[in-house]
Amino acid sequence: MNTQTEITKIERLINPEWFMLRGIAMLISGGILLIFSILVPNVEMLGMQASWLLFCSMLLLIAGILRAIDAYTSDRVALKVMNMQSSIIDLVCGFIILINLGATALTLSLIVAAYLIIQGLFRLGFIYLSEIPNPYSAKVGGGISVLLGIMVCFQWPFNGLWFLSFALSAEIANRGWALIFYAKSVRKGQLD
Repeated sequence: MNTQTEITKIERLINPEWFMLRGIAMLISGGILLIFSILVPNVEMLGMQASWLLFCSMLLLIAGILRAIDAYTSDRVALKVMNMQSSIIDLVCGFIILINLGATALTLSLIVAAYLIIQGLFRLGFIYLSEIPNPYSAKVGGGISVLLGIMVCFQWPFNGLWFLSFALSAEIANRGWALIFYAKSVRKGQLD
């Protein structure tokens, strides 16, 4: 059985640079928010306590828009469906978090936990159903998302707003990391 899949013309011309740039931007912005969530957990900006969640929700909205563009430009049905599903999840959850920044930590934790678990399980399930380049980075990222979602759901070991922004920042950074590996695989012309 041939596990190699032909890389489409769009993937050869656009995706390596597009995904590499996006991956680096997501890894850096997610990493910076991750560090700020730990070092300055109770920061208040513009009269909001959950200001790191504001930035996380904005990044989710941007990621959702970019995933919608990926879905529109994808030649493969499987990638189109995966990108559209992830885009909808990012946009809906990013918007819900954005409009509920004044809500309690419990309310926001349920939204964040659901987002992380759904996004992680979807990624893990898609890896087993489809051939994607370099599935190992996506498996690790999906597993981390599910684990963080479970931790947020059970409020373990922390239950503050800073931990919600920490978990979302880790998700964003993991997705950036996976996109970098995806871009490298497409650039090499290898599909695992």
